[in-house]
Amino acid sequence: EVQRKLENSVGKVDEKQIRQLLPQAYSLGVPNSAIESAQRTLSFRLYESLVKDVDKVRDVVGGLAESAEKLESEFNKVARLSTSLPMGDPKSASADVGQNGSISAADSFV
Repeated sequence: EVQRKLENSVGKVDEKQIRQLLPQAYSLGVPNSAIESAQRTLSFRLYESLVKDVDKVRDVVGGLAESAEKLESEFNKVARLSTSLPMGDPKSASADVGQNGSISAADSFV
């Protein structure tokens, strides 16, 4: 009975049922071939799940790398702006303030 249920669960790829039946299959002496088949099915499903998780992590890391590149570009813009401003002349430093009172370098972060 347990062997039949285990084989049906493997055929349906019912992980939950396989996990529940394996301990019974061990204790009742179900043939190794049926147990190994169930274990392979669980291992394969675990592998599939891990591959999906790794793909998700790759996507996130790719997005982070893209964001870091954009942030670096923005920092470089600000650095160029700040080095092009004359030192010690507060009037020229305020020359980049727009009509609405915003600073153009700060706007690039928004």
